[in-house]
Order: sequence, then structure tokens, then C-alpha cells
Amino acid sequence: MQRWRRALIRVAVYLAVYLGACFYLAGVYIHPHRDVSMVPKEVKEVQIESAKGPVPSWATPRLAAGAGGPVVFVLAYGYGGNRSNWIDVMRKFG
Repeated sequence: MQRWRRALIRVAVYLAVYLGACFYLAGVYIHPHRDVSMVPKEVKEVQIESAKGPVPSWATPRLAAGAGGPVVFVLAYGYGGNRSNWIDVMRKFG
């Protein structure tokens, strides 16, 4: 009986450690650390309205003022990226 109790406690401890590690890793994966980028001097910080709320974005000064041209480039980044990945490309388009 004592042997079964120890085995059950050991399994419970291993399960608790496993579940704790899973929850920690899932939290780190879902909410990665992101550095806040400085806004380059060539662009303006704007908010684009969407169905799920405002989306923080950068736009050229003319586009931010509502006087943009007929062509708009949307530079999107994937999971774990940020807007600063596109600074060099934005400078070439600007």
C-alpha cells in the first residue's frame, strides 16, 4: 500500500511539473516579448480603425494628412515581428 501511495504522489508531482511547464511555454509563445520601436522621422504614427478596434500604424506625412497618392503600400509583418522590420523598405518607398 505504501509503495502505491509513493508512486501515485510521484505521478502527481510529475504531472503538476509537466502541466506547469506547458502553461508557461504556451504563455511565452502566445505573448512574446516585443521591443517598442522608435518612430522613424520619415513617418507619422497613425491609428487605422478596424472592426476590432484601432490598429497602430505608421504612414508617410502626406498619407497621414489625407493627401496620399493613388498607390498605398501595406507592409505587414508575421508572428514575432514588428513594424521596425520594414524601416529600410519604407525609406526607399518614401
